[in-house]
Amino acid sequence: MVMIDLLPIQDSLAEVIHDTIVVNNIDTVFVLSQDSSIYDFTYWIPIIIALSAVGVSFYTGLINRKHNILSVKSLLQIESDFTPKNSSIDFTIVNHGIGPAIIVSYKFFVNGEEILGNLSDNFNARKIFGNDPEVQNIKDSVTEYSPGAAISPGAPKKILSFDFSDSSYINDSIGINLLLHEWKKLIIEKLRIEIIYELMYKEMQFKTIFPPNKQRKN
Repeated sequence: MVMIDLLPIQDSLAEVIHDTIVVNNIDTVFVLSQDSSIYDFTYWIPIIIALSAVGVSFYTGLINRKHNILSVKSLLQIESDFTPKNSSIDFTIVNHGIGPAIIVSYKFFVNGEEILGNLSDNFNARKIFGNDPEVQNIKDSVTEYSPGAAISPGAPKKILSFDFSDSSYINDSIGINLLLHEWKKLIIEKLRIEIIYELMYKEMQFKTIFPPNKQRKN
């Protein structure tokens, strides 16, 4: 038998494990010095507890972040009013959520073409109402929101208005209602408003459009 002393044998044999391995039919005794404590379950308890604490902390962080996102979720909608009570056709955006809506893009389309540049200068009611003789009595007003603007929850904010207080039908309730009915059809057919916004945490983006479910023309 060939003896190979790999490590000095400690005086305390309680801390040493002896393994015998047979190689090529020759008994070779390896004296392996190993810390027997790693085989003790109590050795792993602190490690298991530490790893569990890290896992719980990570999971709790994810839950808290999800809760924080939901707690400031915004819900932006475009609303319209075609009633003649204010002598105008009004479009507003309303945040029905509980957190601010951050504008990403803000676009107006007429007959499928985007209105570029300054909306206040380039938007023209004639592109919607055509040669209707009453169009000369309409005063349009557009409010523009730049990317990064925040829409807080609460009161509606006007984005577009067609003021017809100078219309020749203003004192004719039947005539003005008929006129508004025709204008409403033209607006729904020709106008598209598209607003993309995101939450305060910028995790997701959403789109609100007028008219609802109207597909953009290519």
